[in-house]
Amino acid sequence: MAEKPTYAELEKRVEGLSKALESAIQREKAFKESERYYRAFFLHGVNGVVVLDPETVQPIDFNDQVCRQLGYTRDEFAQLRLSDIEAKETAEESKAHIQQIIRNGFDNFETLQLTKHGEKRHVHVSAQVIDIDGRQVYHCIWRDITERKRAEEELLREQLLMKTLLDSLPGIFYLYAFPALRLVRWNKNHETLLGFGPEELQDRSILEWHLPEAKEAVLEAIGVVMEKGQNMIESTLLTKDGERIPFLMTGVKVELQGQLYMVGVGIDISERNRALEALRESEKKYRLIAENTADLISVMDMNLHFTYVSPASMRLRGFTAEEAMAQTLEQVLTPESLQAVEAVFEKEMLLEASGTADPDRTRILELEQYKKDGSTAWMEVGISFLREKDGQPVEILAVTRDITDRKRTELALRESEEKFRLTYSSSPDAVTISRLDDGLYVEINESFTRGLGHTREEVIGKTSLEINIWHDLADRQKLVRGLKEKGYCENLEAQFRRKDGSLITALMSARVISLKGVPHIISITRDITESKLMATKLQQIQKFEAIGTLAGGIAHDFNNLLMGIQGRASLISLDLDESHPHQEQIRAIEEYIRSATNLTQQLLGLARGGKYEVKPVDINELVSGSSAMFGRTKKEIRIHTKYQASPLVVEADRRQIEQVLLNMYINAWQAMPPHGGELYLETKIVTMDEASCKIYQTKPGRHVKVSITDTGSGMSEAIRQQIFDPFFTTKEKGRGTGLGLASAYGIIKNHGGVITVYSEVGHGTTFNIYLPVSDKKAHREAPIDEKLIKGSSTILLVDDEKLIIDVAQAMLERLGYRVVVCMGGQEAVKMITDMGHEIDLVILDMIIPGMDGGTTFDCIRQIQPDMPVILSSGYAINGQADKIMHKGCNGFIQKPYNISELSQKVRKVLDESKGSIQH
Repeated sequence: MAEKPTYAELEKRVEGLSKALESAIQREKAFKESERYYRAFFLHGVNGVVVLDPETVQPIDFNDQVCRQLGYTRDEFAQLRLSDIEAKETAEESKAHIQQIIRNGFDNFETLQLTKHGEKRHVHVSAQVIDIDGRQVYHCIWRDITERKRAEEELLREQLLMKTLLDSLPGIFYLYAFPALRLVRWNKNHETLLGFGPEELQDRSILEWHLPEAKEAVLEAIGVVMEKGQNMIESTLLTKDGERIPFLMTGVKVELQGQLYMVGVGIDISERNRALEALRESEKKYRLIAENTADLISVMDMNLHFTYVSPASMRLRGFTAEEAMAQTLEQVLTPESLQAVEAVFEKEMLLEASGTADPDRTRILELEQYKKDGSTAWMEVGISFLREKDGQPVEILAVTRDITDRKRTELALRESEEKFRLTYSSSPDAVTISRLDDGLYVEINESFTRGLGHTREEVIGKTSLEINIWHDLADRQKLVRGLKEKGYCENLEAQFRRKDGSLITALMSARVISLKGVPHIISITRDITESKLMATKLQQIQKFEAIGTLAGGIAHDFNNLLMGIQGRASLISLDLDESHPHQEQIRAIEEYIRSATNLTQQLLGLARGGKYEVKPVDINELVSGSSAMFGRTKKEIRIHTKYQASPLVVEADRRQIEQVLLNMYINAWQAMPPHGGELYLETKIVTMDEASCKIYQTKPGRHVKVSITDTGSGMSEAIRQQIFDPFFTTKEKGRGTGLGLASAYGIIKNHGGVITVYSEVGHGTTFNIYLPVSDKKAHREAPIDEKLIKGSSTILLVDDEKLIIDVAQAMLERLGYRVVVCMGGQEAVKMITDMGHEIDLVILDMIIPGMDGGTTFDCIRQIQPDMPVILSSGYAINGQADKIMHKGCNGFIQKPYNISELSQKVRKVLDESKGSIQH
């Protein structure tokens, strides 16, 4: 019989059992704690977790994330088989796959799952066989990788796009590996242009392409690439059949996975023969971000202190799990994010207190967190409560993933959109976006509404046809055709109708774009109405200058001939008695000369070179005098006048302005029917602003406006556009030369003024003349005495034309003057120097070869400052006569002149100069 244990032995055994029992209790408590954490991860993780029966392939247990991923309720999902959601494998394939996993113990694979709504989602499955209470079950973690797969597909599309782009380049593409400089990649054009096949191109040295004499330059260029990273060179390449093709070649040093390369393109510059822009190829780096890395999991107590942090903290924030556990929220979150978390926590606690909170809810927040290196990162954090059995929250579970790249992308997108919005809204050009299929406007900027006068509400949702902006629908057809054929249309010049019916001319460029997958048209339209008008004015001015130069030269020579005829007629007339029968013939010759002189005056006006004696004149006096004279000859015309109070003073050549007015009157008379009509004349002072002056190339300010309005037949727009063109006339032969209005235009422009015309067929015509106002006192012309005035002074006659010299010398000598003749400026200056004060007066031709009239005048005045000079010319170039007169020239006499005009002008200047010297 066994010996009974002693009391001490029993006590020792009890103590051992007590310790074993305590140890078992501690192990059970630790197991339950671990089970509680696992259960929390199981229920609230961001991945779906499901336990399947290997035989029935039905779920035994699963978390809510599975239902959220697939769109089912828990009750619905519990009734499904794996084959109900598996979209890649058949039911038999799935069952066989599970058996294989049971044999191997685990597997990681990707599959397709079908959601409740029929959408196919890509899922990464981590599966393993585990034993629960002696029963093998199929334990799976389903991670939705749809977004990752889409990104991979996008990457493949981009790679295909890159190849397509390389093959579509107009030149050759190459990638050479350093240091051997062997070709490792090229495009299709490399084969096509140079004639080599892929096998011949692979590993071909860069030096094999170039001419022997170019190899040193090529190596030097490559050296620059190595040193500076890039370079460009023009070099000749040899094709397979020996042809030499010059290329503009670029080279850029790149490093890919530790290997140095030179990448570049070559453009054939022999065929295009134009400057090419250097092609800069930017390397695109493609990196796959692992989608199956673990998220950061952390647990906090209700006082917001960490009680658990997973090791993923090191990867996301740089802190070890132990370091992160010791941190407060203030050390983890930026102030703004901390404030957001505190606000959410307070709201959640109020919901808990009210009893209306959803116990299974998860709040998703985007928070900015500090990293160990001092930088910050944006995290997406899913927050939910861990609860006791009674539902009371006891801890907070947070699942965190880094979304910094996504936030940067969103920020860059917002900044890009803001830049586009600012550019779009502030552009001075009209910018519109419309749908391609139906043409409805979806967006317009302020320049569009301002330019065409429509409000935004009147345009959005309508087409260009509905708001009727096209003046010519053929222009719209050109736009549509360009968009259909090429996808774009550039610099289409067209006229557009504003809301008030007026027209503008604009350049439109448009391109087809895609917005959210829908084809749209973006168009940019620039108003060029003013520039077109200015270009037309400039063209007209240039045309006038060219024709005017020719007309002025003709007038100059013609005036010299008329001068000879006029002078000889005057001399003959002096030799005959008034009763002599030849006097009538002389007077007829002089009348013909006056008619011819009027014609040359028209030509000189056209030449815009004929401002000679510019003096302050009263426009009212000129209009009144010229209209009265015209009215006496054309009594069938009823003249109505309306003058602003005198004086309206302008600085002008009186004879030329009178010529302009008479041309206007004659033009009005010729437009009226035989029984006559009404002629309205009005003067007033107006102010011209910079905008209108810019068009007419004149200076802004106060101007005298002279309006001549008739009740004639009027004219069409086509005729109005040509009305000032030289030699243009609508009158029958013998009634007009086509010089009157052209001459008027030239004279007014030469006076710094503007002349415009408005007319409608059947409603008469209005000419408006604008001349700058002068503050000077108006000069009144003294009546001309026709009698001959003789003298005995010595006169120096300077002219390069022998014809003029002969006749002028003869007329002066008949008047009693002693005449000294010079046929050039230098000769005249020498004569003044030699004869000193023996010469009393100089008659100086303005246009003489060598030293011209202006220079000769300056030299004479340097020698004899008080020497009186009369300027004589039939033509003034670029206002030379006006310049000489402003320098103090004593008088001007227009060729051709008769002996009476000559005697009057000479006597007047001599008398005035003597009075000035005596004074």
